[in-house]
Amino acid sequence: MSAAVSEDRIRELVAAVGGREAILDGERQFKADRKYVDDNREFFKQHYPDQWVGVVHQQVVAHGDSAEGVIAALLEADEDIGRAVVHHACVDDSMWLLAAGGRCAA
Repeated sequence: MSAAVSEDRIRELVAAVGGREAILDGERQFKADRKYVDDNREFFKQHYPDQWVGVVHQQVVAHGDSAEGVIAALLEADEDIGRAVVHHACVDDSMWLLAAGGRCAA
């Protein structure tokens, strides 16, 4: 059985994004930012209650009332949204409802 994508094509795609190390660095940074958000949930609840927050390199780059607005602000700041952590700082975790579009419900 042949691969869906040739090894040469994979090499081209990896090179186009800066190579293997760039991909691994991006993954490490995303994991570090995710951990930063997880470790600082209380801070986000206090400073950005019920807002969406965009975090890059363990810093808040954007925040607002909608995920779309935060993503737009990240793009405007020339951030790679594929590597940014977008988090909703829901004040009452028990009220988090996926059915409500990922928003806190009153």
